Amino acid sequence: MAGGAEFLLDLAAAGCGDRYRVWAQELAACIYLRHARLGGRRVVGDETQRSVTADFNTGLAGVLGLLLRLSHGGPRWFMAPEPSLTAVADAAPGR
Repeated sequence: MAGGAEFLLDLAAAGCGDRYRVWAQELAACIYLRHARLGGRRVVGDETQRSVTADFNTGLAGVLGLLLRLSHGGPRWFMAPEPSLTAVADAAPGR
């Protein structure tokens, strides 16, 4: 669910509308509802809902990235920054 919520945040950041951010927040709430307690800590299962992993977008790391992005904004983790229009124009053939 974290990967899906990240995609919704990408759509919101691309200017597709605030409803995508709201849907991402709703997915985060669904993730919370599916948590379990392990050793006194809240954890979420991976995509199988049978184990807990630290994987990105399907495990604890993905959920952490999603929650931080929802709270503080910013781009998706581990993605290359978008090039500026100046950099694209400078890299065009014949320049």
